[in-house]
Amino acid sequence: MNFLVRAAFAVTLLAVSATVVPAQPTPTPTRTPAMLCSGGGRDGRSCSSNEQCSGGVCVMLQGVCDGGSDDAARCACPSSSCSNASPCPTDAQRGTCAGGPRAGSCCLLELECRDGAPCAGTHKVCSGGKRKAAPCLDDAGCGDSACIASGTACTTGAFAAQPCVDNSDCPSAVCSGPSVAPACSGDCNRSNTVTVDEVILTVNIALGNRPLSECAAADASADNQVTVDEILQGVNMALTGCPAPTLPTQTPRPTRTPV
Repeated sequence: MNFLVRAAFAVTLLAVSATVVPAQPTPTPTRTPAMLCSGGGRDGRSCSSNEQCSGGVCVMLQGVCDGGSDDAARCACPSSSCSNASPCPTDAQRGTCAGGPRAGSCCLLELECRDGAPCAGTHKVCSGGKRKAAPCLDDAGCGDSACIASGTACTTGAFAAQPCVDNSDCPSAVCSGPSVAPACSGDCNRSNTVTVDEVILTVNIALGNRPLSECAAADASADNQVTVDEILQGVNMALTGCPAPTLPTQTPRPTRTPV
């Protein structure tokens, strides 16, 4: 009898152990990097300094709405959302980023993407046109220009390490990087053509009648002024034509897998 009881007990233990699912290790969440290489051999990869970007620059991740009625608009909290659950300690009218690389930072609630669209992180910007230097995910978000990894960033000040196209994108600073020189001197709208109107604008900038921000491409030496030699360079480009533009190597945008 004892044998039968012990055998039944063993069978019961075996049945119970077969139904117990071993605990699965908790996966480590993937952290979104705060900075990415723009241009160069490591374009789109995480970085903390320009030295890690092999011919590019290390720029701050920018937020852009991916879908919804605010598609392609700027947003405040890449890979997260701006929440009023924890108000900004210095301004109660603002919220704080709930997560992502800017977790805990103050943010503008009005920049939150509508329709539940995510705030995607990007290191790319529009190369010109109406949305010049605005963060983008693809060409569709730029309208009349291309979405590129510019390989340049503002050097100092409030916009330090933010991706830029030229000096006009960096108030009180310089847009610097391996590809900072304009492809065509005097090509104010980056159409790869210098017109008579652009030459006249360049002259007015040199005379101090117009701000340099209206044609940063006139400043070929990037020293925040337009010289006679630079005016002549623009005239020469108008007569002979601009060279073919060379853009940094692009990293294709990954295809999102539906959940």
